[in-house]
Amino acid sequence: MGQNLVGCDICQDVCPWNRRPPVSNKTQFDPRPGNFNPSLEDIVRMSSDDFSRIFKGSAVKRVKWEGMIRNVKIAKENSNLP
Repeated sequence: MGQNLVGCDICQDVCPWNRRPPVSNKTQFDPRPGNFNPSLEDIVRMSSDDFSRIFKGSAVKRVKWEGMIRNVKIAKENSNLP
């Protein structure tokens, strides 16, 4: 699992469609503010309401808040972080 938090991490890396993704200047494809490479600390401090607001309309919500917190704790242990 390493520091991956959601299955999408791996899927994006191995998906053949992502080998040569088209470049777009459309802002709707930009990462949401604050969602580009957030720290594990920032994520573990999220409340369930924060999680729902930040990931509204995102596939990340499939893991649910409890699952995300569990995964962050595992990623922190895998990284030898407190």
